[in-house]
Amino acid sequence: MSTLVLISLIELIIGTVAGVWFVVLYSIRTPWWHEEHRAHLFTFSANTAAFYLLYLGRTVADPSTGPGATPSVFNTVRMVLFTIMTAAIVWRLILLIRRPRRGQAVHSESAD
Repeated sequence: MSTLVLISLIELIIGTVAGVWFVVLYSIRTPWWHEEHRAHLFTFSANTAAFYLLYLGRTVADPSTGPGATPSVFNTVRMVLFTIMTAAIVWRLILLIRRPRRGQAVHSESAD
């Protein structure tokens, strides 16, 4: 397995897990169905997680893009795009985890 394909596979796994985890946490912590922006965020995130899961399955099952694939321009571009998308999904998950829950006090990081 080439390093490029391995990196792409790891990114797909991380993106799938982070995307699904975001949707689960957001569903539990936020009444997303009450506001249009929240509903859009939930729908877009769920769709992105589903896309990652589908693409992960395709990558593993298809010999032209999976673990036995040789590096190509397609694989290189795919790796770069999934790197950017994975970073954004993980960032979104971190922001959600760090966000205070309803009813919790917001702590300021500035010293008074």
